[in-house]
Amino acid sequence: MAITRILAPNPGPMTLDGTNTWLLPDGIVIDPGPEIESHLDAICEHNVRLVLVSHWHGDHTDAVDTLHKRTGAPVRALDPAWCRAAEPLTDGEVIGDLRVLAVPGHTADSVAFVTGDAVLTGDTVLGSGTTVIMHPDG
Repeated sequence: MAITRILAPNPGPMTLDGTNTWLLPDGIVIDPGPEIESHLDAICEHNVRLVLVSHWHGDHTDAVDTLHKRTGAPVRALDPAWCRAAEPLTDGEVIGDLRVLAVPGHTADSVAFVTGDAVLTGDTVLGSGTTVIMHPDG
């Protein structure tokens, strides 16, 4: 499965190089990212059918409502507060070629998405450095 990465600009000091938004060929977007117009425009160049959220932090969720409004795509997350027109994710659930894996640690609602030989981890595993685990949520 060809997965496309769109890197959102760094919106703050805790986002390292920026936030990864992942686009899967079946119209699934993982982590819409910050609400930056150019970033949303890049996402909307694709056929967005479903939005999945790895965890609640703003650099992953700030664009949830705008992307939902612009595309009509339902939004799903482990935490129902981030769902739009859809049910929450469940551990072990299969969505197309993705398997949802609950990975609490960085946040209580962190999930990873397993597909083929790739695991999309939100901030559970970082490209460099160590993820933050903060009380009381982590």
